[in-house]
Amino acid sequence: MGVIYTVYPIDDRARKAAPDIGLINPPAEDGRHPTPSEIRAVVGDLDGFKASYTEHPIFHKPWQVMVEHAQDPDNGGWTLINVSEYLGEDQPTEIWFEKGWPDLIIRIMVGLSRTCGPLFILPDTGEAALVVRPGDNPVYLYESWEHTNPHCESDDDS
Repeated sequence: MGVIYTVYPIDDRARKAAPDIGLINPPAEDGRHPTPSEIRAVVGDLDGFKASYTEHPIFHKPWQVMVEHAQDPDNGGWTLINVSEYLGEDQPTEIWFEKGWPDLIIRIMVGLSRTCGPLFILPDTGEAALVVRPGDNPVYLYESWEHTNPHCESDDDS
């Protein structure tokens, strides 16, 4: 059984729900959902990884991106990015990660935050959400997230 990681922008709604979902110190600036073109750009910039996309996205239908290690897909890391509803290459849309390696997911999230602003990711395991800001260090986020390091209390005050 794998984990579903849902991605949300930081906005007034997220800040209001912060205590209920474990968001610690959400930033004051707003983020937004990524576009498919932003997803393609971030995934394309990942060293050592390759992506395969659902062929010919269909408007108002789901769209997927499989990201996997280029040399060792079975052992080198992978994740599946799901777009809820494809609205066009430059239209923001809801996404979630269906299973995969948390360190890779965090790297993708940091890349997306550079154009989308602050985001947060919420695992379906009941653990605290993780805030991802432009410029965050993915290694630090991975090591300090309650989901990936149960011996640490989540502290998003990076």
